[in-house]
Amino acid sequence: QRRDPTLRGLLERAHFVVKLGLGEAQTGAKLEATIFDGLADVAGRNFGSTLEAKVRAAGTAGGAVRALVSAVPRGVPVALLVDEYDHAIIQDVSEGEWGAAKSGIKALRSLMMATKAPDVDVRIERCIVTGVARFARTSLFSGANNFSDLTNDPLLSRAIGFSEAELRATFPAELERLACTLQTDTNGAVTELASWYNGYCFDGASSCFNPFPVDRKS
Repeated sequence: QRRDPTLRGLLERAHFVVKLGLGEAQTGAKLEATIFDGLADVAGRNFGSTLEAKVRAAGTAGGAVRALVSAVPRGVPVALLVDEYDHAIIQDVSEGEWGAAKSGIKALRSLMMATKAPDVDVRIERCIVTGVARFARTSLFSGANNFSDLTNDPLLSRAIGFSEAELRATFPAELERLACTLQTDTNGAVTELASWYNGYCFDGASSCFNPFPVDRKS
C-alpha cells in the first residue's frame, strides 16, 4: 500500500511506549497516585521490581518519569502517551472540589514539565496527550509551551485508527470470517463494522474506525 509522505516516518521506527491512562482517577487528589501506579507498572513489567520501587519512591510525577526514561537504553526513542489527562479535574470542577482540582493540576504540571527537562527531553521523541478539554497553555500548564494542538490536524486522522482501505487490506481473513458469521459478503461485513465503529473524524474530512473494537469484532 502506498505510504503517506506527510506521516514523515512517524510509525516506521520502534519506540519504547509509555502509556498512561488517567481515567481511573476520579478526583485530582488521586491523580498523582494514578500517575505513579501507571509508570511503576511499566517499569516493573519491562525492567523488574528494583526499578519499579525506584519509580514509586520518586518525589514527584516528573521524577518518576525521569527514573523510568533513564532506564531505557540509549538510542531507543521513547513515546509517552497520556490519555484522559483532564478527567479527574473536570470531575472536581463540576462538583466544586477546587482543592482536589488544584492537586490534580500540580501533578499534571509535574508530569508535563518533565518532558522539558534536559535529560528527559532528548529521550522522549513523541509525547501525545489526549482528553476532551482543550489544553490550556497559559494557565493550567504554564511553561509547557512546547506542545502543539493536533485536535484538527489532518495528520491525526491518518495516523490514528483504520481507514476503510486499511481495514480491507490488513484484515481480509478476519473480514471473510465475519462475513460468514453474518451470512453476507465482505462488503456487507464492512458495512456492519462501519455502523458500529466508523465515524471518528479529527479533520472534518477523513473518517476512521476505532482500532480496538474493530479488533474485538473481527
